[in-house]
Amino acid sequence: MTNTVAKRKRNIIITSLCVLVAAIMAFSILSVSTCAKGYIGESKAKSIALKNAKVKKSKAKFTKVKLDYDDGIRVYDVDFVTKTKKFDYEINAKTGKILSKEVKKIAKSSGKKISLAKAKSKALKNANVKKSKAKFIKTKLDYDDGIQVYDIEFTTKNKKYDYEINAKTGKIISKEVKRIAKSSGKNITMAKAKSIALKNANVKKSNAKFIKTKLDYDDGIKVYEIEFKTKNKKYDYEITAKSGKIISKEVKKIANSSGKKITMAKAKSIALKNAGFKSSQVIFTKAKLDYDDGLQVYEIEFYKGHYEYEYEINAKTGKIISKDIDAWG
Repeated sequence: MTNTVAKRKRNIIITSLCVLVAAIMAFSILSVSTCAKGYIGESKAKSIALKNAKVKKSKAKFTKVKLDYDDGIRVYDVDFVTKTKKFDYEINAKTGKILSKEVKKIAKSSGKKISLAKAKSKALKNANVKKSKAKFIKTKLDYDDGIQVYDIEFTTKNKKYDYEINAKTGKIISKEVKRIAKSSGKNITMAKAKSIALKNANVKKSNAKFIKTKLDYDDGIKVYEIEFKTKNKKYDYEITAKSGKIISKEVKKIANSSGKKITMAKAKSIALKNAGFKSSQVIFTKAKLDYDDGLQVYEIEFYKGHYEYEYEINAKTGKIISKDIDAWG
């Protein structure tokens, strides 16, 4: 009897050690895999964002930390909130360079929020749809102009519903309903949709860099959104998921850019000089390198008092392409 108990204890200990070793090995493999690709890692990305925002780790609540693609570049999407602000960063996964930054003020909210279940219930009641007949595709607590809202999306057999509900009051802020076209038979695959786009563009797969491939709805019809670029062009396709028919196509030339770009700091400096302010006098809410009609531009946005300034600056020459000033509050 004593020997049997001892054997059982020994087996339990051995099993536990095996599980522990397996977990350590799995973690090590994952870490090595990430390092092998040369990425800075989520922890480093979070640290870079916090340092730039001048926010202590203990004061931040991270809502999103994800390795993603933007214009074919691997980036970390880092979102976090403090008591008064919401920060949204996009950081180059290899260099750690901040590609874009957005800051929004969070409206003061006393009292408790309604629950997600309550928000879903309100949406279903408004739509006059039973829970058993709805398929939820998005249920997310988010911010809209500093107000906490629930984004609720669901489908029935013939309709798609999109709600935005105030998280404090439960009031429906916005509602959108679209009919879903009847679809018999199977959809084409994502690979097939990409192949259709490449064939139409007369571009070889080896010469294309895909930046977006997504199955979505457009006016109730299931479509594939396919975006890719070559050395000198950017292609944007919308293809029906059932038939493979091309619904829309957009091609933009990517301007040849020889020589170096101006830095993000220089672009911000140009915008500030034009507006007549110092960096210490404003709150930057957006600073992003993007494309506009194939031209690389910096999108710079900041607040000063009750005014919001928006600039678009040529990334090569530093020339201000557009400027917009809006009053708020």
